[in-house]
Amino acid sequence: MDFVVTATDRAAFKRCRRQWDFGSAHRRDLEPADPAQVSLQNAIKDALAVYYYPGTWDWPRQIVLPLVYKGFERSMGEAPGSATGTDILRQYIKWAPTLDDFAPIKIDHDVDGMVADPSVPNRGLLTADGRRVSYAGRVDLLAVDATDIYWVVRHQVVPDWQDLEALVLDEEAVAGCWAWEQAYLGMEIAGTIHNEIRTAVSEQQRESPEIDALEPPRVAQHEPSGGGRSIPQHRRLYARGLPTSGASRVDQRTAGPLRRRP
Repeated sequence: MDFVVTATDRAAFKRCRRQWDFGSAHRRDLEPADPAQVSLQNAIKDALAVYYYPGTWDWPRQIVLPLVYKGFERSMGEAPGSATGTDILRQYIKWAPTLDDFAPIKIDHDVDGMVADPSVPNRGLLTADGRRVSYAGRVDLLAVDATDIYWVVRHQVVPDWQDLEALVLDEEAVAGCWAWEQAYLGMEIAGTIHNEIRTAVSEQQRESPEIDALEPPRVAQHEPSGGGRSIPQHRRLYARGLPTSGASRVDQRTAGPLRRRP
C-alpha cells in the first residue's frame, strides 16, 4: 500500500515538522473524534461545482441556476449561515459571467503524483519498507481558455481580500498543477487562478457600476478547439496551448465581491 501525503499533511509539515510528526494520522493511526462540521465555505464550493459542471456549461442558465441553489441547500442543511450563503451565491451568479473567460474541464478532481527521490534522479521516493510515496490533492476546477491554455482554479471564500504575496506563494495550488501534470502526461498547466469570493462587502460595492463594463467572451464547452474540451483528447503529447510570451505573471480583475488573480 502506498504512503500518501495529503495537502493537509504537507501544510502541517511546512508549518511545524515536530507537530506533523507527532500528529500525523499515518504515524498514530488516529481517527477524527467528531465528524467534519458543515462549513459555509464548503457549501459554496459545492454549489460552484454544480455551476461549473462541464456537462451543463452550455445549458441555458435558467436551467442550471436552480440546481446551483439546490446543491448549496443540500450541503448546508439546517446549519446556520444559509441566508448569508444564498446572498453570496446570488452575487456570484450575477457577476461571474462578466469574469468567466474559460470553459470547465473537471471539477473537484482528485490527483496524485509520485514524489521524486532527491538522491536518485528519475526514480520515485520509497519508504524504508519499500512503499511508494505519493502526493494526493484535489483540484477545485480545471479550466481551459479560448487559446487552449489550461489553468488550475481555486475557489476561496474569504472575509476579506488576501495579500498578493500569499496567493503567489500558495504551495497547495502549485502542487495541484504539478500533480495534474504527473497524472495526465502531456498536459501542461500554465498556472493558477485564485477565485476569491469576499463575504464582507458593502451595499455600495454590491451595486458597483464598474462590473457591467467587463464583458469577456464566453468560452463554450462544445467548441472543437484543440481536439475537444475533454480529458481524453487533451492528453495527447502535442495538445499544447498557445504561448503567452510577454504576459504579466499576475493579472488581477475585481468585480464587487469577486476577485480573479491568474
